[in-house]
Amino acid sequence: VVNGTTYYYVVSAVNSAGESSNSSEVSATPQAATAPAAPTNLTASAFKHGGKIKLSWTQSSSPNIVSDKVYRATVSGGPYTLVTTLSATTSYTDSGLSKGTTYYYVVTAVNSGNLESPYSNEASATAQ
Repeated sequence: VVNGTTYYYVVSAVNSAGESSNSSEVSATPQAATAPAAPTNLTASAFKHGGKIKLSWTQSSSPNIVSDKVYRATVSGGPYTLVTTLSATTSYTDSGLSKGTTYYYVVTAVNSGNLESPYSNEASATAQ
């Protein structure tokens, strides 16, 4: 089938006595799979001690989100490196960070079709 093309279907039954009349017609228009919307409102807060940063975000508004990916960089705008993949959630604490270093984060959402959203907004904090 071709995405965006409408297809029409009817069904009939056949047995030794012959063929039935057609069922009512139904139609369907397949669409290309699309990536989910990005998570929003990402924030980053450093713990007072221990080299930890807590991230919080609003989950993607798209249906069927199954996981989130957290990315980190030490330069605003990246390049980002994948830190972890989580079951669909709205927070994560990154630990083992270097005191005095500013970390920049983005989060993505992944749907049940394994399509990944664009990056969320960037959030940053300096590890203490």
